[in-house]
Amino acid sequence: MAHSIQVFDDRAEIFNDSDLLALVCLLGLELDSSGDSYPAAASVVARWQSALAGYGPGTIELGLGGIVASAEEREELVQLLELVDRRVGSYGDTVPALLLNGRCSVPGVIFRDYPGSILAAAIHRLIQVLSEDP
Repeated sequence: MAHSIQVFDDRAEIFNDSDLLALVCLLGLELDSSGDSYPAAASVVARWQSALAGYGPGTIELGLGGIVASAEEREELVQLLELVDRRVGSYGDTVPALLLNGRCSVPGVIFRDYPGSILAAAIHRLIQVLSEDP
């Protein structure tokens, strides 16, 4: 799978596209189960989910600099990423393909059981990009 670069302020990180696709889908799942606890992050994730409808290899642009404009959005998004990290850990070694394929409607993408350690590493890197102290 291709890779996409995510930039926030003066920090940048290269992510595997499949990691980002799975992560955005799991963020949506976490939002669904948390009610209205993360309204600022919910709008960010909704924009990311919409952007994935036109997915092409190497073209994922989360737009962190423009979308995560406020400290509140950043804080909520980091909290949500931490919840997703715990959820990924609860699945054991792999995140089930059935779950990902049921949550992710991305043209041309079919998931297999996804290594939890790889997804957790991507989550930690995204949190680091978003952190105020690089």
